[in-house]
Amino acid sequence: MFWVIHILLGMVIGLEFHSAWLIIPIALLSHFILDYIPHWDGFFDKELFQETGFAKITKRDFMVKLIDFSFMILITLYFYSMYIEGGMIVNKNYLILGAFMALLPDLVKIGYFTRLKKRKTFKKYLHFHSRIQRDINWKKGLIIQAILLIILLLYLNRLI
Repeated sequence: MFWVIHILLGMVIGLEFHSAWLIIPIALLSHFILDYIPHWDGFFDKELFQETGFAKITKRDFMVKLIDFSFMILITLYFYSMYIEGGMIVNKNYLILGAFMALLPDLVKIGYFTRLKKRKTFKKYLHFHSRIQRDINWKKGLIIQAILLIILLLYLNRLI
């Protein structure tokens, strides 16, 4: 699932639950639930990774992730600033905590580019995270993510 979807749902969780003790586990769980929904996640060769344990990042995959990352930053800044200017009483820390915790399972994967990739526990996590992904063709996958994006954006915008 694209990062922007994860952080938007994390923001919703951060706005709706008023306790870090609730936000942290719910936002983390939301990540895996979203990844279980069939989607298209770019050009990453999941089968190669599951067979060999090695990831090959192509230029196309890097560009998809770069666009997703850029969009995620812009959306985060937009809602962070809108909730300040909109006059709504919002705990911005909860907003950011929800977004961060919803994205954390993907951020942990950055460890693949370090010595962590040789650790058994880390490899098990990567394989688990890879196995729960429900990939489908890119057109259907993008449609599903676009629907989720619209729903989450509408929900967050109605709160401003």
